[in-house]
Amino acid sequence: MLRHRNPPQVLELPETVHITPSRHNPWRASKEQGARFTYRQLDVMERAGIDPDTCETVRVYDKATTREMWWPDTDEPPVFAFNCPVLEIRPCGFRLVIAPAGDRKIVHESGRIKGGQPLPRGIGE
Repeated sequence: MLRHRNPPQVLELPETVHITPSRHNPWRASKEQGARFTYRQLDVMERAGIDPDTCETVRVYDKATTREMWWPDTDEPPVFAFNCPVLEIRPCGFRLVIAPAGDRKIVHESGRIKGGQPLPRGIGE
């Protein structure tokens, strides 16, 4: 069994994302460096009448895939961390949020994606 010696690197969303229409990933979209939200999140927020400066957010975590980047076998997969505006508070600690690609998705208040891969220990707890 492979044991990872190095903890995962936590990354912000990149400024450029190549989108494949047949492999849509709601958790990926480009974002200006230092910006709080992606262009698509801001578009959905504007149409919904949500103020980007005062809205509640959840910090969401999602593991990178080998299709997106390479990392050494001795390292845990890098983890993307990004803010998602909250649209609705749901029972049992879940939130309806606007994902980086503009989709409405459900996440746990800890930042874990509902139905997503488990995150490394210490992230999103």
